Amino acid sequence: MSDVFLQYDLHAIEASLWKLLIESVSSFKAPFHTGAVATVNEQQPELRTVVLRHADTEHKKLFFHTDIRSPKVPQLQLHPQLSWLFYDKDIRMQLRLNATAVVHTNDEVVNEAWEQARLASKLTYTTSSASGTILSAPELINLNQAEVEPQLIATARKNFCVVETAVQQMDWVFLHHAGNRRALFNYTTQEFQWIQV
Repeated sequence: MSDVFLQYDLHAIEASLWKLLIESVSSFKAPFHTGAVATVNEQQPELRTVVLRHADTEHKKLFFHTDIRSPKVPQLQLHPQLSWLFYDKDIRMQLRLNATAVVHTNDEVVNEAWEQARLASKLTYTTSSASGTILSAPELINLNQAEVEPQLIATARKNFCVVETAVQQMDWVFLHHAGNRRALFNYTTQEFQWIQV
């Protein structure tokens, strides 16, 4: 795979990057399965790691799941601009993506994601306290439960939402002994350009 990144065809490189993102959705061992997402909280950036749940090459969109009670949800509703950061330490490659977010709470996007989610993933949305709440002790959820009360699943569904992010540009850096490379893929202007590392 790294051979394509040593070429000079920016369209081939860009296509390979999206292929990596798609492959990273289904494998927790893939380099981009988790990425960091930065949001704006008033004037302060906030960064956290999320699981990449879906990648749409045609429309240049990335998706992740979160709890609707999470502070990132009102942050994104007020300031929908966000940044993704992915890094593959094995081949020393970084991706930074600027995007605009839409939070899905009760539509086909979120319903389909909920239906496809594993039970263990659904159970993470059953906590009684919102993310970020100060606690006297951690609220632990047994994610290995085989039988779960329907009311608990209904509560989890109410807390579950999908964040759709439309990528405006992707900044790619590839560090290699044959020469470091960097390019900017701008989806607003459709310009793909080499830039200095």
